[in-house]
Amino acid sequence: MLMRLLLVQKRNINKMSHQPFSSKDCNAIAYDLAYFPLDFADAPVNGMLCTVEPKAFSRIHNHVEVEFFYFVAGVGNVYIDDECIPVKVGEGIRVAAFANHIVENTHASDPLQFISFYWVKSESQPEDPALYPKTKNTLIFSTPPTPNGDLHLGHLSGPYLAADIYRRHLLGLGYKALHATGRDDHQTYVPAKALLEKSSPEKTADKYAQAICETWQCYNIDLDFFIEPQKEGAYANFINKILQHLYDNSYLVTKTEDAAWDSEQLNYLHEAYIRGNCPNCNNESDGNACEECGRPNQCIDLSDAYARLTNHKIIKKPCKRLYFRLSLFAKELNNYVQSTPMSAHAYALSQGLLAENLPDICISHPSSWGMKIPIDAFSDQVLYVWFEMALAYLWAARNLAPASITDEIEKIHWFYQNQETQVVHFYGFDNTFYHTILFPAIYFALGGLRPPAAHAVNELLDLEGKKFSTSRGHLISGKALLESAPIDSIRWFLSEVRPEGMRSNFQLNVFYESVNSLFAENLQTLITSLAECISHNFQGIVPEPGAWTKEQRYFYQELLSLRQHILKQLTIEQFSLRGVTSDLRQLITKTLYFQETYIQFFKEHSVRDHLRTGIALSLLAIKFFALLARPIIPNYSRMLLTFLGLNDTCITSDIDFLLAGVTVTSEQLPYFERLHENDK
Repeated sequence: MLMRLLLVQKRNINKMSHQPFSSKDCNAIAYDLAYFPLDFADAPVNGMLCTVEPKAFSRIHNHVEVEFFYFVAGVGNVYIDDECIPVKVGEGIRVAAFANHIVENTHASDPLQFISFYWVKSESQPEDPALYPKTKNTLIFSTPPTPNGDLHLGHLSGPYLAADIYRRHLLGLGYKALHATGRDDHQTYVPAKALLEKSSPEKTADKYAQAICETWQCYNIDLDFFIEPQKEGAYANFINKILQHLYDNSYLVTKTEDAAWDSEQLNYLHEAYIRGNCPNCNNESDGNACEECGRPNQCIDLSDAYARLTNHKIIKKPCKRLYFRLSLFAKELNNYVQSTPMSAHAYALSQGLLAENLPDICISHPSSWGMKIPIDAFSDQVLYVWFEMALAYLWAARNLAPASITDEIEKIHWFYQNQETQVVHFYGFDNTFYHTILFPAIYFALGGLRPPAAHAVNELLDLEGKKFSTSRGHLISGKALLESAPIDSIRWFLSEVRPEGMRSNFQLNVFYESVNSLFAENLQTLITSLAECISHNFQGIVPEPGAWTKEQRYFYQELLSLRQHILKQLTIEQFSLRGVTSDLRQLITKTLYFQETYIQFFKEHSVRDHLRTGIALSLLAIKFFALLARPIIPNYSRMLLTFLGLNDTCITSDIDFLLAGVTVTSEQLPYFERLHENDK
C-alpha cells in the first residue's frame, strides 16, 4: 500500500485561486498538494491520509483510479462533476474513474480529514475470452522443408517465422505451446538436386538439412520437436504399422491404372520427374500437384508433359499401385472445412474440390527413393511423400503421449482426442489440399482422430516483383540479409510483408526504409524525448499518473483498443502478422504525436499534474509495444523492457501503468541504429 499525507493550503474559495503550496517537510507535489510517500507491500489498493484546512479546497482534477473517501474529522462538500455532496464524520463517498472532483472544507476553524483509498478498476474493460486459446496446450506444425537448398526470405516469411511467433505469443500468455517441424527428405526434388551436384541423395539431404537448421537458429526460430524420416528403426516401424492398419481395414486398395513413363528410358515419372501444364489452370506444373492452383493431378493428365531429367516425351502404361480411398470421407471433410479457420484462398480451393467427386489418391510409386511399402505386392514401390508427411505429424504427436501407453495407435488416439490439446498447422497455399483434405481424411480413417483446429496459410512472397528462383539466382538467402541487418529488423519486416490473403512483394529498399522509419526514427525519437522530459521535470524518476484531460482519456482508450485489436490478430482464428505490425506501427506513430503535444504545451506549473499523466501514458504505450511485439522482435523488446525497468518476473499485468519511482537514465536508453545496405 502507498499511503500519502496531503496538506491542503488554505485558499480564498470565492476567487477559486490555485496557488502552489510548498513545505520544507514535504518532498513531492501533486495537485498543488504536498505529500509524503510511504510504501506498504502487497496491498490491493493505495491510500492517503488527507487534510483540507478550514475554508480551503483541493484543485479540480480527475484520474484513472477509482477513489473512495472515508471522512474521519470535520465537515465539508465533495463536488463530483456537477453534483455537490455534503459530507461529515463516518460517511463515505465513491468517486468513479475520470470523474472531476473537488473536496471543500466548509468549516471556519476545524480541518476536514479523510482517508482516500484508490485503485485502478481493471474490470472496466474486461478481457474477451476469444483473445485466448480454447485449450491449455497447443502443438504447432510448420511444414517440413525439402532439403534441396537453404532457406531464402520467401521460405522464412511463410510458415516458419509465423509458427515461431505464434508459439512465443502463447508462451507469453502462460499457455503451453510446442513447435514441431522436420526435414522432408523423401521428396523427389532431393535426388534430382543430388544428380545436379553429382552427389548421393542421402548426402544432399544431410547437407541442406543442416543448412536449414542453421538458418532457423540464426533467426531465433525455436523448435521443440524435429522429425527425421529414418527408413529404419522406430519411425519406419510406426509408418509401416499405420499403413498396415489402413490396408487391413480396406482404406488402401489396389488399382491398375495408366501411369506416366519416359518414352525412351521407360522410367516411371511422378512429382519432380515430370513437367507439363496443369489440367485445371493450364499453368506449368510438376506431377501430382500444381503449385499455382493447388489442385492434385494424376501426372498423365498434364498437357504437353515431358520427363524433366531427359526432356523426353512421356508415354502411358498401366501400373498396379496402392490408392487411398479419399472419396469415402466427403461428408466428414465437408463438415470439417466448413467449421475450421483457414484463409479465403484455402477455403475456396477446399470447397471447390469437395464440390467435385473427390478422387482416390495414389500413394505408392515405383521408385528407389523413399519409404518402402511394407505390403508384399508393393515391395518395389515407395510411399507417396505427402502421405508419409501426414503420418510423420502423427509420429511427432505420439511422442507426447504418456509413457504408460505402449500401443502406437492408442498413443495417437490419446493425443488427438485430448480435449485439452489443439493442433494447428502453418503452411503455404500450395500445400492446402494435403492439409485440409488428404490429412484429415487419413485421421478420420484411423478411427475418428480429431483433425487440426486451424490452418494458418500463406501465399508466395515475390522478390522485387518476381518469384523467388534458386535456379535463376533470383533470391536473397536468409543468411545473406543478416550481413546488413539485425535479426529483429528482418523478423519485423517479414511479418509486415507476410503474404497472407494474397501474394506479397519483398523490396530491399523498402525494407531499409520501413525498419529505419519505425526503429531508428519514430521509436528512437519517442524514447529519447521521453527520457529527456522525465530527466528535466522529475530528476529522472518516473512519476505517478496525475490529472487527466479529455484528450488524454481518449488516447488511453485508443491504446486499450489497439491492444485488444492486436491480441485478436494474434489468435489462430484471426492470425495476421501484417495486421499486428500495422497496428504496432500505428501505436508508435500516435504516441509520438501525442507526446510531442504534451511536452510542448504542459510546461507551466498549473498543468504539471497533466504532464505526469502524459508521461505515464507514453510509458504505457511503450510497454504495450514491447510486450505485444515481443513474439516478433524478442531482442528489441528486451531492450525496451530494460529501459522501462521491467523484466519477465516483475510484469504482473501488461495493462498496469509503470510503477512510480523507476529511474530512467541515459545508460538504459535503447539505441536503434540506422541501417544501410551492406553496412552492418
